[in-house]
Amino acid sequence: MDTFHRNSRLANRLQRALPYIILTIACIAFCWLFVLQYGIFGSKIDWINQHSVIPDYFRKRFYETGNLFPDYAWNIGAGQNIYHLSYYGLFSPVILFSFALPFIRMDYYIMGSSILSYIISVLLFYRFLRCKKITGTARFGTALLFALAASMVYQSYNQLMFINYMPFLCLSLIGTDLYLKKQKKGCLLLGTVGMILTSFYFSIGGMLALCLYALSEYFLITEQVSFISVLKKGLCYTGILLQGVLLCGILLVPAAVSIFSSRQENAAKEQLSSIISFAPLKILYTPYGMGLTVLAVVAILSGIFCAAKWQERILPSALAILLSVPAIGFLLNGGLYDKQKVFIPFVPLVCLQCGRYISIKHQRFFSGLLPWALTGTLIYLSAKVPDFEAYIPIAWADFSIALLCYVLSFLAAEIRKRINKPEQSSLSGQENTIYMVPVLLAACISLFAFDKQMNSERERMVPTEEYKNVVDIQKNNALKNILERDNSFYRMEVVSDGMTNHNNVNRLADIRQNITSMYSSCYNKEYWSFRKDTYALNEPFRNNMMQSATDNPCFLQFMGVKYLLHQGNAAGYKPTGENNILTNPSAAPILYVTNQVISEKQYKMHAFPTNQTALLQYAVVPDGEASESTNAALDIQQMEECDIEIPECKTPELTIKKTSDGYEVTAKEDSKKQKL
Repeated sequence: MDTFHRNSRLANRLQRALPYIILTIACIAFCWLFVLQYGIFGSKIDWINQHSVIPDYFRKRFYETGNLFPDYAWNIGAGQNIYHLSYYGLFSPVILFSFALPFIRMDYYIMGSSILSYIISVLLFYRFLRCKKITGTARFGTALLFALAASMVYQSYNQLMFINYMPFLCLSLIGTDLYLKKQKKGCLLLGTVGMILTSFYFSIGGMLALCLYALSEYFLITEQVSFISVLKKGLCYTGILLQGVLLCGILLVPAAVSIFSSRQENAAKEQLSSIISFAPLKILYTPYGMGLTVLAVVAILSGIFCAAKWQERILPSALAILLSVPAIGFLLNGGLYDKQKVFIPFVPLVCLQCGRYISIKHQRFFSGLLPWALTGTLIYLSAKVPDFEAYIPIAWADFSIALLCYVLSFLAAEIRKRINKPEQSSLSGQENTIYMVPVLLAACISLFAFDKQMNSERERMVPTEEYKNVVDIQKNNALKNILERDNSFYRMEVVSDGMTNHNNVNRLADIRQNITSMYSSCYNKEYWSFRKDTYALNEPFRNNMMQSATDNPCFLQFMGVKYLLHQGNAAGYKPTGENNILTNPSAAPILYVTNQVISEKQYKMHAFPTNQTALLQYAVVPDGEASESTNAALDIQQMEECDIEIPECKTPELTIKKTSDGYEVTAKEDSKKQKL
């Protein structure tokens, strides 16, 4: 008998664990099919020069200083407030855990932790659904729908902060249930703190999602509700969230100061042209929104118009308002624009609504068609919405297949009832039991096909061989050898073609290396202006926040860039004889003292290029601090226009052609041409 009970308990545990095992395997399969078969689990945009290298700098700096709460990043961007980089996981629990694993390369750790976070998010979401009135098959299918949301896998290897908070958000949803039913707040507080520390920007939307869910769930599970009880419970719940915010103050306060101090005054603001509008990309397909299918729209509308109780209308109504009022997205984006990315934290709630819709037991056929009709109307009216036009064929195909599955499911259920109990069956008005799992299955298949196509077509994949060139061990060893040999205070850059500069903009071979380049959402405004206005450095990338390495010789000498890893020649630099490393012995030290000064007023009198060359000889000081004798003795050679004539020629090796504004020179090899 004891053996029988043990076997029975083992079978029950295996049965409960089976969905988790299948979902884990499915998530790993999705990562392979969508990403890993094409290369590494990382992208050419943001991941390669931000998400994989800035956390590596945090860890390197910790190993060097032992300081877990740094305030200054002296290595990157010529020296920056480290909270300009806090967006990339400064105090994230996921990143902090890597500090205990020095034997694992950070890029490998980021890839592995991203995949693991994705899997844990799906498993926690499935666990969250277990306490809902959702049938077992629908619960599994809903978790699969959540896993296939376009934003989930795609952002896990692109902009990580768009999605890396999701495990903590799902944990907070579970914690909300525990608090409302059992008054236990530990899980909720832990999830909130983890969400904020991991991605404080998206935690705002995450906490709003928690509040909406808590409000709707409280009305669903509480039999007698009064204004006082709702107010009391609401204050207690928001108090827990506020407690989480206060616990994260060591990150939030300095990060807020750095964000506001680095924001450009002329930041573009999007004008809100309407009070209410349907922006389909907030919820449909694109990985920069929720990335779901038309089933999500149908589920929300069904919850509003077809719910059996008014309490069931609270969550879908709140989601509808959230998605249709542009001002909400504008506020969630910090008052800068109405972008779809801030709605990704609401994916679990929309998927929950999909699961509830699929689990409806009793519904009239024609009233059930109302949400589908409204969804079709919204798609039709959105045909000319900017950026959504390309998705219209997909939307109509998705809508048609899902609607067909809905009708066929209803007919199949009706036929089954007629066979079993003919006297209770009717298509014209009586309630019918509808098993709409085929509708959910169709949505999952549609998302799978879209994800496969969308990820494979993106030109952001990083092939394995290409990534090996980026993290070239020989290059890193060459840089480290220089750092070992020369322990003076200087900077060292990697300068090459545009793609190389792009990949190395935040990359350090060693904590002793200092660079002038930087790419972050926040940055020092004065340094940005110095690069842009004073030295007028070329901007090879359309993103002006990407301050890449440059070959401007005046800037390099002024900034103390003593060594360059560069294939070719660079003005003022000569080869060291070691793996394409060039040196400029006359480059200024990073710190030095001089009595050769020029007043700011006199400095501003000089235009390009003397405004740049002056900085190589003199330090600019405020007006009044430079003596008259110093200013009088200052002699900066002015460049004057002069006529120049180059002989024209056309040979296989050299072509020189005079144009209206100069000369056009095409040279296949080094050539000399002398005027006779």
